[in-house]
Amino acid sequence: MKSYSNENLFLESKSEPVMRKEPTRYSPFVEISESGYIKISGNSVAIESVEFYQSLFSAIESIYSSKVCISLMLENINANSIRGLFLLLDKVREQKFINDIDVFWFFTEENEDFEKVGEIFQEMFPTINFSIFRI
Repeated sequence: MKSYSNENLFLESKSEPVMRKEPTRYSPFVEISESGYIKISGNSVAIESVEFYQSLFSAIESIYSSKVCISLMLENINANSIRGLFLLLDKVREQKFINDIDVFWFFTEENEDFEKVGEIFQEMFPTINFSIFRI
């Protein structure tokens, strides 16, 4: 695990997003670009979180890059969101033309449970490159 003091470590897409969802009190900010950048940040505590993450699948299918970089920094997360993230990562992994996936998993000292979730996902998805950062 690496430690950083700056929240501006999120990757920035070089292309226009094919999907952008503004955050709510219960759902995170999401930006997905066709060049393979996925950024998810904020709270993910909605009861219908699985449906929220499934709504991102069409944008994932429009990614044309063989390399995908995913930045995750969720402040609060519930069990439904963990399931939704699992489905999202599985969807990215099953895309035939994507052969390199990097996940940048950010957590704060106050939210070390999210660190543990990242470590579990790292074990569950051995073909995905995970980097877990404390900020």
